[in-house]
Amino acid sequence: MASQFNSLNSSGSLRALFRAPKIQNLLVVVPDATVPNPAEWQDREGRQWLRSIPYSVTPGLAVFVHEVGTTTLETPSWHNVLERGKTLWNGLVKLTRDENALRRAYQQPSSFRQLLQALAGVILFGTPHSTSEDFNTWESTVLLLQSGLLSKRKGQIDKENVERFVKFSLEFEQARISTPILSVYELHPTKVKTSLFSSRKVHLTSKEFVTTRSRQEELLGINTDHQNLCNVDVAGKEFAKLVGFLTTVLEEARLRLVNGSPQYRAASALYNWTVAESNEPPALKSDGSITSSTVPSDALTRDATVGSSDGGFEIVPLVSDMPSARQGSKLPCYILPLSRNKRFFGRSDVLREISGTFFSSSKVEDDLRDEGANEAKTFAICGPGGMGKTQIAAEFAFSQKNQFDAIFWIFAETAMKVSEGFSKIALELELVDPDSVDSRDPVVTRDLVKGWLANPLKAADLLDEGYADRASWLLVLDNADDLTILEDVWPLDGPGCVLLTSRDPLAKHSSYLGMTGIDLKPFDAEEGKRFLSRLTGKEGDSAAIVKLLSGLPLAMTQMAGVIIRRDLSFVEFVRTYNEEESRKEMLQLSLGHQNRRFGYSHTLASVWALDSLKRGRSLLEVLSFLDPDGIPETILTTRPENVSLETFPKSLFSYQTARTELLQSSLISRTAEMIQVHRLIQDVARIKLGQSELTAVFSAAVSLVTTVWPFEAFGWRHDVARWRVCEQIFPQVLSLRQHHSRNDFHLGSFDADIQFAKLLTDAGWYSSESGNLGDSLPLFIDAQSIAERLASSLSPHSRMDGSDMEQVDSLLAEIHHNIGCVSTETNDPKGALTHFKVFNQLVMQKVNTESPGNDKRLAISWNELGNGYMLNEMWEKGLESFETSISTMKRVDNFKWSDVSFPLVNLGLAYWFTNQLEEASKTLLEGLRHREDAYGVDDKESFITGRFLYALGNVKTAQGLWQEGHSYHNKALSQYLSTIGKNHHRTGDAYVKVAEHHFSFEQYDQALLCLNQALRIFAPRASLKPEKARALFKRSTVLKALGHPEKAAADRKESVDLYYKVSAGIDGVRKRSDDLTDTDFDRNIAFWSR
Repeated sequence: MASQFNSLNSSGSLRALFRAPKIQNLLVVVPDATVPNPAEWQDREGRQWLRSIPYSVTPGLAVFVHEVGTTTLETPSWHNVLERGKTLWNGLVKLTRDENALRRAYQQPSSFRQLLQALAGVILFGTPHSTSEDFNTWESTVLLLQSGLLSKRKGQIDKENVERFVKFSLEFEQARISTPILSVYELHPTKVKTSLFSSRKVHLTSKEFVTTRSRQEELLGINTDHQNLCNVDVAGKEFAKLVGFLTTVLEEARLRLVNGSPQYRAASALYNWTVAESNEPPALKSDGSITSSTVPSDALTRDATVGSSDGGFEIVPLVSDMPSARQGSKLPCYILPLSRNKRFFGRSDVLREISGTFFSSSKVEDDLRDEGANEAKTFAICGPGGMGKTQIAAEFAFSQKNQFDAIFWIFAETAMKVSEGFSKIALELELVDPDSVDSRDPVVTRDLVKGWLANPLKAADLLDEGYADRASWLLVLDNADDLTILEDVWPLDGPGCVLLTSRDPLAKHSSYLGMTGIDLKPFDAEEGKRFLSRLTGKEGDSAAIVKLLSGLPLAMTQMAGVIIRRDLSFVEFVRTYNEEESRKEMLQLSLGHQNRRFGYSHTLASVWALDSLKRGRSLLEVLSFLDPDGIPETILTTRPENVSLETFPKSLFSYQTARTELLQSSLISRTAEMIQVHRLIQDVARIKLGQSELTAVFSAAVSLVTTVWPFEAFGWRHDVARWRVCEQIFPQVLSLRQHHSRNDFHLGSFDADIQFAKLLTDAGWYSSESGNLGDSLPLFIDAQSIAERLASSLSPHSRMDGSDMEQVDSLLAEIHHNIGCVSTETNDPKGALTHFKVFNQLVMQKVNTESPGNDKRLAISWNELGNGYMLNEMWEKGLESFETSISTMKRVDNFKWSDVSFPLVNLGLAYWFTNQLEEASKTLLEGLRHREDAYGVDDKESFITGRFLYALGNVKTAQGLWQEGHSYHNKALSQYLSTIGKNHHRTGDAYVKVAEHHFSFEQYDQALLCLNQALRIFAPRASLKPEKARALFKRSTVLKALGHPEKAAADRKESVDLYYKVSAGIDGVRKRSDDLTDTDFDRNIAFWSR
């Protein structure tokens, strides 16, 4: 055993049950006193099922058993079990200690963390877990101990034991361990003795009692009792589930290792374990070292075994060892089954990196023939299909041809192609007589070639002259997406180089390649533009095309052909490509003969081989409708059972399996529990679907997003608590809306369509209240279109029933309300009044005016109608509407004063506009007091409190109380910053008001700072031109006061130009620019922001 396996506690040890010669995967079994020895864990045929785990799942498997020391001869005590658990823990920590494992995210020294970093997954067989201190909950633990006893003595459990169990369970949950866990429980009760002459059957570890509530926990019920829980039938579905779990977690661990994740670090001890000829494991001395009698002095080293095909070591045959080998070889020998691409473009950095790896000195001959450099050098080019991996490998081979005596190109997609490739090499090198039986034996030709690669003699008579006359070689393994195919053919030694291309991002981190290689990136914007110009011979800005095609070389090559054949300009191509049907046609076009000669033999629709996906296709199809830049995995795993697609992964395990397949194919990437996918891959996935399949997959995506969207019931809605969740999911809603608008999907049922319309409506409301007005209106319009279509399609029976029509009418009312609100924020007073009138009318038809019950919609509709009147400067009608809103709200059941915050603040502003300043001040202070009673002083519940503060600042200033006005406006700014944030347009309005006070106090520098902040918020948004014009006009005044007349003149000119664009003039009369005042600019602003 390697020296890293330090001494273990004498009362507990790790004993090898069985192990492969070269250990790659370590399985530690921790039995307790209630189960048989793991060596006796058998299936129904009497086979040791641990040995039946397929090699393809766990290559190089070693199974160790931890003997905790609690036996049937001891009095069972949970105290003893808990204490001896530390033995395993400490031993494994020592085993997995590796200084590099603490880098990056795990800088703090912690032995427990070291253990977690080495864990790929955990399988818990009947392990109790509960945070309840109820003794009844833990009663079965006494019986659990007794179930493993032959004597009649009772187990011991007391309050202290229970408290310790609960403490450990709580700590486990609070740790939020990200390691995948499979918790196994029995489905049948176990017969246990309760006294000397009696027994009963109980569920010792039920499903509820083993559930750890870990984030990545799967549950598996075994069709047996607790005593036979560890006897798994190899032919049963339970064993298949166990194997599937191992497959997924080990592959996930490898992927995390590739990406440099601190969540998983391979234990350095595993790299050093080798096996002597003895079948018995090495014995450990008390200090953890290995006894000399167990391991011979010439025991295999790590260097001698690494990379072998069977997980151990192998003897590489010399050419002279083979009975039919022909001495010497025919050189030079170049097997390059494709032509050099004379139009090869870019990638000079990649070619330099390959050369730097292969040619460490200026003279390759010296380097390759150096006796100390006999190990083959390796490099992997990884990336999705269409990235240009094959072209780079070919360009390197052709450009460096004079550096090698032999170059062999093997297509490595399948084992058959690899075998054929080695047979061809053997024939071309004349290592075997073409007419011999051996020439037709793939095993013989494979071993002949491997032998020659290890010792590539140029001539037979130099066989005994060492390394002086050995040939240099390059082996290209193209499209090696399944590395297991290469296990039997990989060259271990020899003065040569292996260049591999693969879609699997793990390829460059395999034991074969020794961490050498790159993940190939798409062309950046500048490279892509030059590439397109070279392909098409056209000049112009092609940046939009590069972005559309994600910088993928194959995509740009294919689309360049479209541009040439159709004689399109770059602008015309973009316009055509953005049409759905045209894009489908373009993506399925084949390339011309000239391109196929250079290795571009696929279309985009075939290069990613989506049809060959076994488990991940349905997942990819759903992903194709979501935001390519980041898809939270919670969307895909929260309630997948709601998805009607039969092939969509419905469990966490099946999801992880599907995700792994997509990751291995480089079709997606994953960072921080977010999935990313190229837009082109999404396009190709969708074009493979028929119309009915498109609708079904789109409906599935809608169902998944709807499940996790935090809907907010219609009411006085301005709660910011849900914004964080909305922010993560909102891009997915935008993506769904975009696809819906392109295809006009009908989801197949009233419930599905109405739910999607509700999603668009609520997401649009979040967008508008968070200040993203530009995204909200299209969402409302699409939702309105769906609702109106549903209304017209409802059958007379549905109309008579009323439930469906009630949903549609309620949704339409809400949509008109929301569009009206957006109109108020985008300075469209007429549009706002129109929609608010419709909203008011729809609600009045549904709600009893005198007895509204719990329905607040009527009160809300009167408030919004008042806003519409106010925006059109119909002050008195606005005032009356606000009063009606308040009186209606008071008739609602369980009325609270905080429910009338909106109409109260609006009523206060109506008094201000009608110059009733005392009444305005009284109303606003009353409303603010109600807010403080409900939520406390300076609440962060919503921005409504900020509106009261803002309005009071206006009123106090109008009363000539400038200091009080300044104070209220400052408080409003602070409240906005803490609720709706620093980029909201209302925050910008508050900066403008504070700037006015600084200007009046002649604090010009502070005024300028505030106005600059306001313009930072307003400037990028087209809908906020009136706000921008006002802020620029005020800044011109400040700049003039600061002595910057040129800057002041520029600001004034820009503000006046904007004013004329957004305003028809006061009362239809266009004022001269020199006559414009602050009042003119204010009149283009919503009344609550003046």
